[in-house]
Amino acid sequence: MRIRLAFLLLPLLFVSVSPFAATFAIPDTSEGRDSGGFGNGTPYSLGDESSDWKLFSIDENQIFDALGIQSESFVPEGRSTLAISRLGIHGVNGTIIANDLPPASLVAREDLSLLIIDGDYQLTDARNNLAEIDGLVVREYISPSGLVVQGTPNSLLRASVAEGVVASLDVPIAMMASNMILDAWQEASTTNIDSFLGPESLLGEEVRIEGWRDDATSTVPDAWTIVDTEEVILAGHMGRVAQNSLIEAHRYDAGRWEGKLSTSNLVELLSLPAVGWFHTTPIIGVDNEKARNYMGVDTVESYFTSNLDGSGQVVAVADTGIDHDHGDFGSRIDAKVDLVGDSSTADTDTGHGTHVACSVLGDGTRGGYAGVAPEAHLYFQAMEHDPSGNLYSVSINYLLNTAYDNNARTHTNSWGSMSESENGEYTSDSEDVDDRTNYYDRYYNGRDGLTVLFAAGNNGPDSGTVSPPATSKNAVVIGMHQSRYSGAPDSVMSGSSRGPTDDGRIKPDLLAPGGYVRSCLAQEAQDTSGSTWNNQWYMEYTGTSMATPNAAGAAALVREYLTEIALRPNPQGALVKALLVLGAQDMDTRDIPNEDEGWGRLNVRNSLAPSGNRGIWVDDRAVLSSSGSVKTYTFEVEQSNLAFKAVLAWSDERGSRFSSSQLVNDLDLEVEMPDGTIYMGNAFANGKSVTAGTRDSVNNLEVVLVDQANIGTWTVRVKDASHAGSKTQPFALAVVGNGVNDLRPDPAPIEGSIVTDIAIPQVGDTVVVASQVQNFGNALVENLRVDFVVEGFVEDTNTISLGPGSVTNLYWNWVPQVDGNLSVGIEVDPLDNVEEIRENNNLIQTIIQVTTPGVKIESAQPTIILTDPDQATTSWTISLTNTALLMTNASLNIGSVYEIRDGQEYPSWYVSASGYNFSLNGSESAQIQVNMVHPTTPSPGTFVIPLTGIDVDNGLSYPFSLELVVPSIADINLNIPSKVLVSPVEPTDFYIDLTNQGNDAIGYNVFLDSPSGWNSGLIDLGSQPGASSGSTGALSIGSLRAIGITLTPPQVMIEAGTQLSLSLRIVSQTDPSVTWIEDIPVEVEIHEELIISLESTLGLLRPDSRVNMQFSVSNNGNSDVSVQPSAVLPGGWDLESSMNAINITWGDSVNWLITIEGNGNAGSGIMKLHLTSNSGRDSWEGNLSVIRIANPSLSFYSITYPDGSSYSNVLSGGAHPVGQQITLQWQVMNNGDGTWDPYSSLVIPNGFSGDCVQMDELASGQEDFVSCFLYIPNTEEPGTQPQIELRMVGGEISRSDSISLLVAEELAVDWTTELLPNVETGTEHLVKLRLLNSGNSQVSKVINIDVPSDWEVRIDGEPNVNLEAGQSTSVRLFVQTSKAGESNFNIYLSDADEVSGSTYNFTLIAEGEEIVEGKSNILYTAIWSSFILILLGTVVFATIMLKKKSNENGQHSPHLGVMPPNMAATGFTPIAPTAPVQPISAQLQTTNSSSNMMDQHKVLPPVESQPQASPIATPQDVTSSPSQNTPSTAPSSGNFSATISAAATEPVKPEESEMNNPNHKCWVCLKGLAEEGWQGCPNCGARYHLAADSCGVEKLQTCRNCEGEISAFVIR
Repeated sequence: MRIRLAFLLLPLLFVSVSPFAATFAIPDTSEGRDSGGFGNGTPYSLGDESSDWKLFSIDENQIFDALGIQSESFVPEGRSTLAISRLGIHGVNGTIIANDLPPASLVAREDLSLLIIDGDYQLTDARNNLAEIDGLVVREYISPSGLVVQGTPNSLLRASVAEGVVASLDVPIAMMASNMILDAWQEASTTNIDSFLGPESLLGEEVRIEGWRDDATSTVPDAWTIVDTEEVILAGHMGRVAQNSLIEAHRYDAGRWEGKLSTSNLVELLSLPAVGWFHTTPIIGVDNEKARNYMGVDTVESYFTSNLDGSGQVVAVADTGIDHDHGDFGSRIDAKVDLVGDSSTADTDTGHGTHVACSVLGDGTRGGYAGVAPEAHLYFQAMEHDPSGNLYSVSINYLLNTAYDNNARTHTNSWGSMSESENGEYTSDSEDVDDRTNYYDRYYNGRDGLTVLFAAGNNGPDSGTVSPPATSKNAVVIGMHQSRYSGAPDSVMSGSSRGPTDDGRIKPDLLAPGGYVRSCLAQEAQDTSGSTWNNQWYMEYTGTSMATPNAAGAAALVREYLTEIALRPNPQGALVKALLVLGAQDMDTRDIPNEDEGWGRLNVRNSLAPSGNRGIWVDDRAVLSSSGSVKTYTFEVEQSNLAFKAVLAWSDERGSRFSSSQLVNDLDLEVEMPDGTIYMGNAFANGKSVTAGTRDSVNNLEVVLVDQANIGTWTVRVKDASHAGSKTQPFALAVVGNGVNDLRPDPAPIEGSIVTDIAIPQVGDTVVVASQVQNFGNALVENLRVDFVVEGFVEDTNTISLGPGSVTNLYWNWVPQVDGNLSVGIEVDPLDNVEEIRENNNLIQTIIQVTTPGVKIESAQPTIILTDPDQATTSWTISLTNTALLMTNASLNIGSVYEIRDGQEYPSWYVSASGYNFSLNGSESAQIQVNMVHPTTPSPGTFVIPLTGIDVDNGLSYPFSLELVVPSIADINLNIPSKVLVSPVEPTDFYIDLTNQGNDAIGYNVFLDSPSGWNSGLIDLGSQPGASSGSTGALSIGSLRAIGITLTPPQVMIEAGTQLSLSLRIVSQTDPSVTWIEDIPVEVEIHEELIISLESTLGLLRPDSRVNMQFSVSNNGNSDVSVQPSAVLPGGWDLESSMNAINITWGDSVNWLITIEGNGNAGSGIMKLHLTSNSGRDSWEGNLSVIRIANPSLSFYSITYPDGSSYSNVLSGGAHPVGQQITLQWQVMNNGDGTWDPYSSLVIPNGFSGDCVQMDELASGQEDFVSCFLYIPNTEEPGTQPQIELRMVGGEISRSDSISLLVAEELAVDWTTELLPNVETGTEHLVKLRLLNSGNSQVSKVINIDVPSDWEVRIDGEPNVNLEAGQSTSVRLFVQTSKAGESNFNIYLSDADEVSGSTYNFTLIAEGEEIVEGKSNILYTAIWSSFILILLGTVVFATIMLKKKSNENGQHSPHLGVMPPNMAATGFTPIAPTAPVQPISAQLQTTNSSSNMMDQHKVLPPVESQPQASPIATPQDVTSSPSQNTPSTAPSSGNFSATISAAATEPVKPEESEMNNPNHKCWVCLKGLAEEGWQGCPNCGARYHLAADSCGVEKLQTCRNCEGEISAFVIR
């Protein structure tokens, strides 16, 4: 067993240092790269691809009227300090793997760590600590104390030492693969070595790759980056992963891709940072008048004041398709959506979707088989591909979000996974359901909850057969009971899938009618063979597919009750679930909860209208945010012996497909009786709660059921036992029992019910006011106070009682004391003594008009201010009103106009009215226009028109006055020029004349508003010159003031002719002021300015230089110009370029290339360049400096052969030998004026070598010689003509010369010894030599050997050799002697005098006794050797058996640790532990001490030094190699990378046949070995390539199997 464990874990040790474990790299933004990794600098471009995930703004601190009392916190039980994943157990001492996994799948993800949190440390605090680490994200929670984090190496290191963290463990890539993937991989890797990195059987299969969920934003992003404090970036990009790993890839949801797998290297794929989950594409399948009755729907439909029929509810159904015009849906289908892309929502195959939808909300129009909620509306999502009849597995996230966006608050799904291997498994689809339901149930975000239902499946009656996504925590999972015929309704249908889930949760939650359910028949359905009854419009199906829509209809009724009857806003989906369970009915034998029926069969009547004197009470407006917090509720039970039931449900945060337990926030339900007896949630026996139970730490739905409740105070507590999630947890509580009631009254006055017996009362009349009050709630209200209120004061009070929905009339006597429009109101419950459904409808008010006799004059504008100096007429509008309610005659009198200051009258000012005498009904008004004619611009003052209104019939008068206020009125005249020309480079001054034409001495304020970029200022009107505002001072009537203005241009040039506008604003110094705004037209004048710059550098010039001069000409003016260039040059220089006209746009520049050339005698001097335009000339000048230079020539002089012979022609001495020095010489002459100091070098072919002797500086007219030495390599093919070039460079002058050589033929060989054995007499031994053709031509000869006396020598194989240049061969000799001593051997090539090195000598020494004639045969030796080997084998076998016996007696292998008995019994495979908080893989470092990892964190060798694959033992290694029992002292390993030591026995030398096995593979590169040309370890038999093969073996220090010395390796 120890050997099996050793070989199982051996590949783990090697793959942990494989290239696939090194995923840290700077992200490459080029096309075709993978999903990212670590690096510094710019991460991948993330794009703006929209996500289909929904995110609302959530305020975690906003809690709507949460009920219950926040009690003092309690001390929760400590968690176990470990994490239990689906792979095994992870603790402070390491990891124990519980399953057989592919060895390569244990490679660690370098961007992930599994942090173990101290069991006594709050997980919420641990999350907060980790959130403060830059470059780190918490990805998953693994119960009970594990957090999977992703980050850069530095951030992972910081996380490992964060407060509360007691261990940091590696996360194997197996964690990211589904069980189906791992099973296929494991099977392939055990049968095919080529499947070590991944199973080839998955190539071309439909798979899905998913990214990580970002819990902070409730999304799965397509791309992301995280950056630590050192600015190291970790990036992921799912799109690039899909492109590199999938064929026909398509994005089926944000961050999720689907396609056909194109790679078998799963180690590489699963190591990418972007990849969070990899699985095969799910294969899904579709898993009532009687139903309504069994669920109690008929009873509750008309039980309340409003019918429960689904009205106001939208139910989403995701299924095959819909027969939308069947007739039973009416016009209630809000939308039908094609999710497959076949442009069809028809139900063409089995009619499954139509049957399901009709069960929810069909109205029975076609024949009476109505659904549960016949007035609900339908949002249908079609999932069937019509041509194939198959269902398409869509994204759950997309499915739920789109339904919610279309107002569906109940979502039902009669389908699930068809893969039996996934039964009970918590998949990524299950996570989606929990994520969305948890999100929408956070009521404090202002959103409605979402109730999601899934069919349990039809895989019963075996337990553990619930199929995902029904394995989610928050969905309502429905099994089926019989709907009709014998046994209905208390028979569970055999096919109904059973629980529990893999982590032990209770499923299904409920049963609903699913056996023989009659519902609509789709008219286009082609295959209804599965039905057990049908007519034209309906058919009968059986399955949880039929039960689930019945439950969905019930859920819609419950939600309708909550919103319309109980008037609860935004009910959580968890509350609907709790109410359904609240009324559930135990079937047959009392044994709930159980794996068959969950909490029983659904009964809506029990949920909403319980029998006996019992009521229901609910709360879904409470939250718990940390471990140890608790909410408390109390209920007064006044009648004994009635059942008391409480249900707690909460939409838990999503679990993790990594974890073996899915509960994140563990809440507990606790009920305390009046006598102190405590019941814990889900502690049941015989279908009822018992006191001896323990708390439930698995389910997110808990129930307490007491059959007979005692009178007194019952206390219900909701406790937060363990809060591992990142957010506060809302919950729903539903209670049924005596003294429990969620129904409340809602008394309110009826709008519009206040009336009086006198339509318009007068002051002092006695008025009777009538009103009505109604109870809009669903409970009786007694002793209700009602107030009669006038103008906010209580006039009278009444006390009444009102039943639900009843109305009462109230009458009040009132005597008004004042006239006018008075506010009269009715207010109920003014002191807020009644708990009502609504508190905002208690007061209504109306206006009652009370009157007195008389008339009055009113005007909306009795005073008019004259502002227009040219105005000569002013008009007012007045009203003359009869203030009484009876008709009267009225008249209007107008007096003389006077000035209010001195009383002077102005009779010449004529005043008239549009009418004077009127007959007015009660409260009637006459509109009158009063006109006054006056001079234009009168002098300042207030002029009054006195008016009198007269009630002729009653002799009453009403005085009133109109006023004309004449202020100082300003008026001006401005003299503005038609256009002002301004400079673009300097300020421009100009003037404008202002004349006062007002009616008084008036000053004027002047303001300037400059054009954009310009600056304007007043020359002398401001507080200082250049101010943008100023004052003219007081100007007498008719006087003039010149306004001087300076306009300064901006720093940038403005184009000539640009039209601008300077705004001049003048404000009079009057009250009110008058403003004039004038725009002064401004035009920019022309300004020319050219700048010429030499861009290139001239330096020192040769007299024969050809010089390109790059000029830049910039037009810094404001208009386009055209210039003609010309140049003046010093003597000896000529202009080579043309001088054409240059056009330059203003603000632009042009490059102008001028070429000049010296004639050889050109001298220094001033060069001038002119640019001439119509308006002038711009010039540039510069100095040309000329130097004197050398003019060398180069010619070949001689060649000297190795024998000393010298020739002036290269080929005069014949072909040129290889491997020997050849001397080459060139002659150099300086024909110029300057000196030349060159450096000489040879340009030669690859493999040649050579150098030159540097010569001294060469003066003008001087000559010298350059000597160079050359070696032609031995491998150069004869007859070739290599080119040799001498290159000499001095300053800016270079010269070169080339020659061609002819390579001579060279015949030569070298002998080397590979194996010279220690020879024993009488035994045949192998001698190995190697013969190398070291010449440059083919050698074909025969090998001969001179054999000493007393020796026998035979050549293994043919003696002929035929070697190309550089080729070698192994020469094997089998030798044997009968006599001890030293002997010399001479081996040679026949007829090879022309071949250098053809003869070779070696010496052999023989030891042993001289062999007598007749006994020196090989058979005799073999017999004795076999005997010795058998004896050694017996000793080894006995040693192994003794060790095995020792282990069976309780001794344990010291390198594997002691396995706990309970783990050993379940087949757990232990991996060596790591020290707490040990940096990951730090102990694996053997030959490399540095890497791209910071500090001590996850040290790995560089990628370039790593082997291509991890060596593992082949099958023949395991069965035949004695290395299995070889001791090892390898260092202890970390986490998933184990070091194996076997039992301590002496190594056994392998047999010769074993060493020569041709099927073996190299233990470094895992590639096959040839029959010869390899080396092996004599201690254990491990085989390797030769060092010359460069497969990595050249870096080997000891044997990888037994750590034997490599110096002892045997060469084959």
